[in-house]
Amino acid sequence: MEIKSKSDLKFAFYVIHTAEKLPGNEKVVDDFKRAIRRYYNRPVSETRIVKEYGIDGYIALLPLPEYLKTIDGAREYFEEVEYIHQTPCAYDCTGRPFTSWYKVFQRGGRFWAYHMVSFDV
Repeated sequence: MEIKSKSDLKFAFYVIHTAEKLPGNEKVVDDFKRAIRRYYNRPVSETRIVKEYGIDGYIALLPLPEYLKTIDGAREYFEEVEYIHQTPCAYDCTGRPFTSWYKVFQRGGRFWAYHMVSFDV
């Protein structure tokens, strides 16, 4: 059993609650409890959504790799790896994400970037 979302988590708790009432389901209960522990102890991404604009996009704060030593190198890295180019399309309102703007800066000896992602709507 692998829990990937909050609805999976709810289901796992429901199964545990139901299975504990019936004899002989100890293995099932143990498996679901292990899956719940794995879900709660999963690694958390360092990328954070700072401001959310719903259908219009969001601003994310993301760490850049620690091996970057200069602001120019950090900007170059962002433009090559993180930047989302807007793809021209014959159709209107494709819903595709694209980078509206970004700002690379240094905080605590590491480079970070604010990344505004918009959607073609």
